[in-house]
Amino acid sequence: MKKSNFLFPLVLLLVFFMYFKASAQKSQNTIYYQNNASGWVDLMLSPDGNVYEARQSFDTYWGAKDITQPRATKGKGYKPFLRWLNFMQPRVYPTGYKPNSTIAYTEFQKFKNQYPASKDANWTFIGPTNPQGTVNNGSYQSPGGSGRVNAIAFHPSNPNIIWLGTPAGGLWKSTNGGSSWTTNTDQFDVLGVSTIVINYNDPNIMYIGTGDRDGNQGDTYSIGILKSTDGGNTWNTTAVSFGVSTQAKCTKIIMHPTNPNIMIASFNGVIYKTTDGWATKTTANSGNVIYDLEFKPGDPNTIYACGNSFYKSTNGGSSFSQVTSGLPTSGVQRMELAVSADASSKVWILAGRSSDQGFMGIYTSTNSGSDFTTTYDSGDGNLLGWDPIPSSAGAGGQAFYDLTLAVNPSNANEMFVGGVNLYKSTNGGSSWSCSAYWLEGSSYEYSHADYHAIEYYNSSTLYIGNDGGIFKSTNNGSVWTDLSNNLGIAQVARFGISATNPNLIMAGMQDNGTNKYDGTDWAIVYGGDGCETICDPDNDNILYASYVYGAIKRSTNGGSSWTDIKPISGNGDWLTPFVMSPTNSSTLYAGFDELYKTTNRGTNWTKKGSSPGSGNMFFVTLAPSNPTYIYILKQYWNGSSMTYTVGKTTNDGSSWSNIGSGLPLTSAAPTSIAVSQNDPNTIWVTFSGYSSGNKVFRSTNGGSNWTNVSSNLPNLPFNTIVYQNNTDDRLYVGCDVGVYTIDNSTTD
Repeated sequence: MKKSNFLFPLVLLLVFFMYFKASAQKSQNTIYYQNNASGWVDLMLSPDGNVYEARQSFDTYWGAKDITQPRATKGKGYKPFLRWLNFMQPRVYPTGYKPNSTIAYTEFQKFKNQYPASKDANWTFIGPTNPQGTVNNGSYQSPGGSGRVNAIAFHPSNPNIIWLGTPAGGLWKSTNGGSSWTTNTDQFDVLGVSTIVINYNDPNIMYIGTGDRDGNQGDTYSIGILKSTDGGNTWNTTAVSFGVSTQAKCTKIIMHPTNPNIMIASFNGVIYKTTDGWATKTTANSGNVIYDLEFKPGDPNTIYACGNSFYKSTNGGSSFSQVTSGLPTSGVQRMELAVSADASSKVWILAGRSSDQGFMGIYTSTNSGSDFTTTYDSGDGNLLGWDPIPSSAGAGGQAFYDLTLAVNPSNANEMFVGGVNLYKSTNGGSSWSCSAYWLEGSSYEYSHADYHAIEYYNSSTLYIGNDGGIFKSTNNGSVWTDLSNNLGIAQVARFGISATNPNLIMAGMQDNGTNKYDGTDWAIVYGGDGCETICDPDNDNILYASYVYGAIKRSTNGGSSWTDIKPISGNGDWLTPFVMSPTNSSTLYAGFDELYKTTNRGTNWTKKGSSPGSGNMFFVTLAPSNPTYIYILKQYWNGSSMTYTVGKTTNDGSSWSNIGSGLPLTSAAPTSIAVSQNDPNTIWVTFSGYSSGNKVFRSTNGGSNWTNVSSNLPNLPFNTIVYQNNTDDRLYVGCDVGVYTIDNSTTD
């Protein structure tokens, strides 16, 4: 078997946060969701979906609802979509179409081949690592989290060895029962892992299914199934191997209970079978979206499978037939299934509805999946809702994203359902109560929201994987313990470093709060989606954090408590920019539809003139040598397309000018601006997307004229640029694959 070369630079981590368009020839593995009445979910999940059309559908769907009411959008796919949209829009401008899924990898390899002397820098991981503490965000309390976990597996004889699969951080191993974790997969081509199986006769033999199964944002496409014969130290390709252009997602691998060489694997559109440990494969089912697989306990010739329909095999997985009796046959977004050795002829199905992504029903079969009856339906309560009480949860959910089901192998009456919250039944699914709720300080046990995995180790011990990491219970879900310490799997949106204390860092993490680093430990200081942050250079106790749409907060006690200092009642950009003056730490600027300034750390704000262009600012920067020179980037959605504006003021906002002339604003979206330390008129602008050659532009006269200085940069989306002080105009640019540098001594 050929051994793959997975040792590509660590910076490849970022490329697989991309969400790509299918290649011209559609693969059998491509997901097609065509049963969702709301439309925007279909377009978000489909590799062929147009981003602008998805936004139009989203606006139509949510525009008809009163989203100002409490909990109107919580746990219903609203925020996951907007995160995806914020990421996608600059990358698909100006057409809205997702690029070919292989282009980022191909463009990076072209650069590496052309410039072989280019070396990978040495980077050291510092976190965030399982931030400790609990924050009080006014109306609720919430600890932090480490990031999403998709899959959990156990060593067959050593309970201290646990494996985790994550969508954006690779495969992780613990040898001490989850007290700490290590990984050796940072250099993999693909960092997503959604399923793990271990040979019970020889635990050195392992298999992982690559890609992000629950990637509502297409986080990582699969390159197939990988195999290790040395306990995960090295990995080899198998017969199930392909490029990311197929846009496949490996959703589940199951191993025969008495012959570990026999396995069944499901992808989004095909089921494969092997009888020789994936040296070869056969196709057992194609054309159907499959998310879950299980062997019938005691009868491995019977295999169950489900996606948005249920299928059964009675010949060991050589072929599958659809079963519809007692099950919904339309309007289903996704199903999950479960079995138990305690009731070997029973099968349980959890179904989510496509129209609003909410709970559809629990269905039970007592005759090995030949037909089903409804055990609990949406009229009884919503097990995918935001509220801990199912009957009070209302409609809606996130079935496309967080959906999982498990039954105790020794007690078929004990069941768990994971959606936004975790629910438990002790009577076979007839009634449910909340086992874990995402708000700490309530009357419910705490665990982070959004569940993707539930795995029993034995009849009383089980583990759950969610958007905050991994949690464990040793008493059937009565008490949960967080085991996410030092997992490096967070998705960091923004971070800020003190200009005077290099050990003081604030990091805003997607869905896991704002976290503070003091040089030794991380601590959660503000909950929700962490966005832009600032550390005051004159006082380590003065910190700034923010939530989406410009909910800016100030702390004067190191993050123990916060004051709302948002300048206006309206919304800013998803990641609203705000910056501190380089000469006066009491002065800050925040970009909304216009620029706002405070000279007393946010207690009072004033609007600074009328800036050019429509829409909201998404980037603001001040000239270090003269902070009355301010540069901004704006974006405007007119209902069908995007426009971008580059603006400038030289008098602190009293008057403004549009300096976009000469920039490729009709073919690429601007993303970031850097200003020379010594000259407020020398500036650089980066561009996203795949407009070849349009990556970085420079002006030496404040934007009156521009020069393309993209030079040899690869055709990738560039996201950020930083000018290094006291150097020969050294610049760093960060893109979807890598960090690049240049100064006046070189043209490349």
